[in-house]
Amino acid sequence: MTFSTQPITSILIGLGLIFLPSCKETAQPTHETETKEAIPPQAIENGFSQKLKEELNRIDPKVDGWDTEVFESMAGKRLKTLGVSLTQKTANGNRNFENLFTPNAQSTLLRPLPSDLTVAYHQNGFRVLEDQNAPSDSSRQKSLTTRPTKALDSLGKILDEFEHPHSKFKIYRVHPSEFSISTKVIVLLDGHKQEGESVQINTEWNVKWTRDELPLIQSIERIRYQEIRSQASSSRLFLDCTESLLPQEEVRDQLSRGLPHWIRSVDKDLGVSTNGYNGLSIGDLNGDGLDDLYFCQTGGIPNRILLQSTDGRLLDHSEESRANFLNDTRTVLIIDLDQDDDNDLVLNIPNGIVFMENDGTARFTKRFEIKAKGAPFGMAAADPDNDGFLDIFVCGYGSVWGGLGDYKHHIPLPMHDANNGGENLFLRNLGDWNFEDQTTQSGFHHNNTRWSLSAAWADYDLDGDLDLYVANDFGRNNLYENVSDEGSLKFRDVAPQTGSEDLSPSMSASWGDPNNDGFPDIHVSNMFSGAGNRITTQSQFMTEATSETRDHFLRMSRGNTLLSGRSGGFDDISEDAGITLGRWAWASRMVDINNDGWEDILVANGFMTGEDPADL
Repeated sequence: MTFSTQPITSILIGLGLIFLPSCKETAQPTHETETKEAIPPQAIENGFSQKLKEELNRIDPKVDGWDTEVFESMAGKRLKTLGVSLTQKTANGNRNFENLFTPNAQSTLLRPLPSDLTVAYHQNGFRVLEDQNAPSDSSRQKSLTTRPTKALDSLGKILDEFEHPHSKFKIYRVHPSEFSISTKVIVLLDGHKQEGESVQINTEWNVKWTRDELPLIQSIERIRYQEIRSQASSSRLFLDCTESLLPQEEVRDQLSRGLPHWIRSVDKDLGVSTNGYNGLSIGDLNGDGLDDLYFCQTGGIPNRILLQSTDGRLLDHSEESRANFLNDTRTVLIIDLDQDDDNDLVLNIPNGIVFMENDGTARFTKRFEIKAKGAPFGMAAADPDNDGFLDIFVCGYGSVWGGLGDYKHHIPLPMHDANNGGENLFLRNLGDWNFEDQTTQSGFHHNNTRWSLSAAWADYDLDGDLDLYVANDFGRNNLYENVSDEGSLKFRDVAPQTGSEDLSPSMSASWGDPNNDGFPDIHVSNMFSGAGNRITTQSQFMTEATSETRDHFLRMSRGNTLLSGRSGGFDDISEDAGITLGRWAWASRMVDINNDGWEDILVANGFMTGEDPADL
């Protein structure tokens, strides 16, 4: 196979850069005007079709010159076949792997010897085994003495114990050489039994392949290994009780239908969205001491308020609440805005922020509304001026993919370090339902158009006032330090000097202290991209760019970040902590899930479910 050195071209961005010929309405001919020949429709059609065809051709890596991606596709299919053999039980206990390997293929042990496994964690029926003596590159080469079929069988025998085995492989590096191609592969294996016992294996391999049209495996080297087991007698941390708690009829019917149904059923003019950006919030809305649920919906479908009853079931209170908006609602905050000891609502609808007063019984009245400067997404409430009133920070995103040709306003530029998004908004609560835009006055106007998605308040420097971290989708994040003096609320962006910019496609941020050292740490949810990791390491990627820019693009593919707080700033401990692979992570929370005194990290991830999810 020959590897091309043609430069990569963006697929999605390219579609947004197609320029269409402009068509003006032709004046009716009179004795004072000449008849002008209109642009032939066929010319427009041909011009558009040709440009679209050129862009769509780049979707196929064979056409676009990306032979490493062609190889990844073929190798991925071979690994999927390997996974089927690995998870299928056979009558004689043997698995058919032979057609995947060269005759002289070798492997290291893919499951370490029991004596080499160390118990890294054991509590409440969960046990985590790790290979603490991970082999170095040189020692792995020396230990290539086992047939891959035998090494794989050791993993297969573990899965044989369970009723529902599953395998997943992700190639995230491709390194071609003259006679072979090396790949780094993340391998996830799991299985469970009806009575509750389960196993999960997280491992990583270096796989060397032949350069054939249908590549064969020459060797497999184990890079790392982790095995997680839960006992059948252990109590589950979580049980899915959604169906038993939801109200009957209308609410359950609405939630049981997927987005494709509503796209077909709801008029697009009502704002139905295919992006799934609609969030939810939990809090006591009717003053009974029980947490209730407000969840946002896409345009044309009513938002829902579900009140919790004493038996834990949820009762639909949407219509009675007068807060069942049909607008495309992305975020809602449940907070007390007027200091009357009940929780009010702040809703984020297209181009506006709406404030709703609670009468104490979960019936709401609109008291204030303000137009947002940029397409609003996440919101965060806090009292940084310590006046007793909660202020609101609104993240402005931008009209991404807004139209063909208008790329300066609708496309993040540059993609890895964009600063042309919608403006963020800081609303200071002056009391009596009066909120004032103090974005510029407070200093939040600096670095304020970075396609922001989420924000989180915390006193990162332990000086007694609240600071703000902002997660941005296309590049650098912000850390606004509270530098207020008497009578003046002021912030400054100190992300560069504190080591907290985290140049990544960030979705959200969560503060906590998982190492219990007293300094606030922050977890940032970013996208892990197998394709990004592969492409950005190829010599043909952005050949005209500086090494710094290339490194930035590679960094954006790494995944989640954990910044450990210390005096004066942060240390990036993501890779040592093992938290980078969170798939396409959208949100996270640091919380002590199992009540052992140490905060854990819960990450919500995913995008679309399908048989061929590719890089999603």
